[in-house]
Parts: sequence; C-alpha cells; structure tokens
Amino acid sequence: MILSRVWLLAFGMLFSVVGCAEADGEKPTTVVKIEKPKITSLDDALTHAADRQSSVRLEAIIALGDMWSDEQPARPEVINLLMRLVAPSNAELVQAAAEISIQKIGGAAMPAIKIALASKDRAQLAAACRAIKSVGPDATELLPQLIQLLESDEPFNQRAALYALQGIGDQAFEAIEPVAGCLASDDFNVHCMACRFLEKFGPDALPAEDGLIQILQNGNPSSRGWAAIALGAIGPTDKNDIVPMLIARLVEARAHVEKQRILLGLAHLGREAQRAIPTVKEYLNSRSHRVQPHAAYALYKIGVEKQVMDKMLLEALSDINERDAAFELIKRLEPEEAISLQSGLVKLLSAPEEDVREKAVLAIGRLGPAAKDTLPEVQKLLDDPDALVQEAAAQTIASLSYEPKTEEADPTANSAE
Repeated sequence: MILSRVWLLAFGMLFSVVGCAEADGEKPTTVVKIEKPKITSLDDALTHAADRQSSVRLEAIIALGDMWSDEQPARPEVINLLMRLVAPSNAELVQAAAEISIQKIGGAAMPAIKIALASKDRAQLAAACRAIKSVGPDATELLPQLIQLLESDEPFNQRAALYALQGIGDQAFEAIEPVAGCLASDDFNVHCMACRFLEKFGPDALPAEDGLIQILQNGNPSSRGWAAIALGAIGPTDKNDIVPMLIARLVEARAHVEKQRILLGLAHLGREAQRAIPTVKEYLNSRSHRVQPHAAYALYKIGVEKQVMDKMLLEALSDINERDAAFELIKRLEPEEAISLQSGLVKLLSAPEEDVREKAVLAIGRLGPAAKDTLPEVQKLLDDPDALVQEAAAQTIASLSYEPKTEEADPTANSAE
C-alpha cells in the first residue's frame, strides 16, 4: 500500500521542483507547478479513471460515484468500468477508490454484479464479491448465491463469499450455519474470515461453537486467535466454559498476534471473564509492547478502570510500530468510550503518511457529533494531496455535523385537557 502511495506522490499529484542555489545568498530557481487536470463532467471522470497514467485517476474513480446520481439516463459504462477496477488485479488504491464509488451508486450496480457473480471466471467472481461488500445490505437478495459459494467446498469461492458477507451485516443472519460449515475447511484463511463474520452475530453464532473450539485447539496461530474472538463474542454457554480455555490458550500462545486476539476474546466476555484478570494483568508489563494495549483494553471491558487503557492507547497512537493496533482497538470502542482519545487522533491528522491521516480522520468520524470541535482540523484535509484522505475527510465532516431530526409539535393540535 505504501509503495503505491509513493508512486502516486511521485507521478500523480501536484508537485513543485525547486532548483538548488549555486552559491550562498543566491535565490533558488523558479518554482515550476504542474496543475492537475480538472474533472468537470462524467465523461472527464470516465476518461481519467480508465487512464492508468492519469495524474487524477483516483479522484476520477471516486468522482464516478459522486456524479452518478446527476447523470440521466444512467450510463452502464460507469458501472462496467468500476467492476473492472474493483478486481484484485488492480492496485490496492484503485480497488479502494472503486469500492467507494460502488458504495455511493448502491443498488443501481446490482445488475452488473449479478452477471459477474454468475461467472465462472475467478477474477469476475472476486470483483462481484468486493462490489457486494461495498453495496452492503442492498445486496441482501444475493444471499442465496453467496450461500451456494460457501457450500461449494472450494476455498476460493468460500473466501470470496465471506468477503462479500462482511458488508451485508445483520441481514446475513441466514448465512450463519453455512459459515459455521466452512470451519471444516482445510484452508486457514477460510477459518479466519469465517470467524470474523461469526463475531458480528455474538450469541446467535452458537451453531458454530463446536467448530470454533476445534480451531482454538488445533488451528494455526492466526486462526486460533480469530476463533478466540468469535467464541468470546458468543459468550458463556451451557455446554462449554470458555474462560479457562482462553486463559490456557493465552498462556500457551507464542505469537503476539495470537495473544492479542485471545485478549479480544476475553474482552468480549466482559465481567464473565473476571477469573482472567490476574493473567491478563501480567501482559500489561509484557516484554512485547504489542500485547500491552490489548491487555489494557481487555481489562477495561472486564471491569478494570478505564484510565489504564486510555494511557496505553494514546502511547500506542504515538508509536509508529503500535499505531495500527491502536486504530483497530479504537474501532471496537463505543463513541462515548473513545472520545477521551480525541487529542491523540487529532495529532495524527498532520502525519506525513497518507494512510495514517486517513485512519485518523475516519476514527474521529466514528466519534460522531461529540467531536465536532475537531471540524477545523478535519476540514483542512479536504485539500489533502491524497484523494482517499479527501474522501475520508468528507465522510467525517458529515458524521461530525450530523444532527438527528426531532419531531416538531403540531401547533394546530389540541392540547390534552
């Protein structure tokens, strides 16, 4: 991802070339500025989006979604191009921009998605499933086809379907049992993706409990960790006491990623995991700093004071090696729980790395109107040199500015006597 951004900064953005002075006191040569082409119509956007060498390609791809609703009649070539750009053969940033536009277009993309989903070509199938994730709940009608992919016993099909299901959300309830069946796959990536899906359904994912325990005991470090998260989300059951299982696995785990995920599983259990407090506390002083924020987060969710977690997460945000983990933990907090971390996130809005600015501004957006005092800083990113950061800033401004409508009383209505 960073390599792609480096390429964009070198060749795709507004840039200046300043010559070196030949002697002290001599003025530098004139600054040469090359302005980006302007996108003023859907035809402009189509042209630049299709051009691999365009300096405004990402902006153009995102503009396709923005301009869609204004274009009458609909232009099928827009969706056809986006379906090609969302395919995994494209650069990651191109795929991300295409997903943003497909999300904006929504249900109007469904005819093209259906055609691609029925294709036997793997690239088209992958593109269809990425598009389904972007469309979200409006793609619920495709659940039967996705369930068929889950039941195909073909790992590629299962992974594609599991990726699509991430966007459908609660409407994918009927896929729980087919996803639980995927836990019998020999592909550990299928296991991990299935666990991520099951986590979202909490206790409703109970049909997967036995399969998850098998993976917790016999999977690889990555899948064991994800199984721990899903089991924690399911919570205590009459059949299994999951707390001692997770404690034992935490102690045995060697990889920090596995430890992090087991701690997230314990966090899901909340006060039901109080037996784990002594063990979890040991990881606050772990030699591996990568585990400390997760331990603090788990302790907070289990019932220990919040200040320890806030301190750990603020420190992690300022550490280039721990920052991504901090962002992921902040995602798991409710807005009212994360608002105390606002200052650390605002500092990162001016980070030199584009992906850090993007993650920081999106995290602020999830805080909602309570963080509206950050608007001046967020608005500066509308002029960011990176198109994805600009888009993230626009989304966050909408979130910070949102005010739920309240029903006004009808002045003509008779008052109660």
